[in-house]
Amino acid sequence: MHSILRKNVTEGRMAKKQGVTITWLGHSAFHILTAKGSSILIDPWLNNPKAPVNSDSITQVDLILITHGHSDHMGNAEEVAAKTGAKLVAIYEIAKYFSLKGIENVQSLNKGGSMVFRDVRVTMVDARHSSGIDLNNTVLPGGEAAGERACSISCR
Repeated sequence: MHSILRKNVTEGRMAKKQGVTITWLGHSAFHILTAKGSSILIDPWLNNPKAPVNSDSITQVDLILITHGHSDHMGNAEEVAAKTGAKLVAIYEIAKYFSLKGIENVQSLNKGGSMVFRDVRVTMVDARHSSGIDLNNTVLPGGEAAGERACSISCR
């Protein structure tokens, strides 16, 4: 994924600091590449009009972080997680939803909870937003929103 982003993303959409590269993928989707090579997607709706890549071009990702249940945030998470085997992290209700959809590598967090994945520490933080899961013209309860910045990421 790293090479795909470098090739297709315009310079103004990428930030790099201390070996960590953060790339905006349109709407609320971001890709983070840590200095040690961990590849992270946040809210991977990659069919949005501003996305420089689409889900078909994602071949490798290690961690997917979902902030809440709206389709413009969960977007292509199921497809990318199934294809890459990435660990998907979300609040309990959304994690359960993805497990029921057949995604095997899922971890739930609640607000204030943290986890370590390779060189990254993820902490779920509070947000003020709704979190229904859009499914077939129905809205399923998606638990509480965990914020537009669902996780505080510190690279170790």
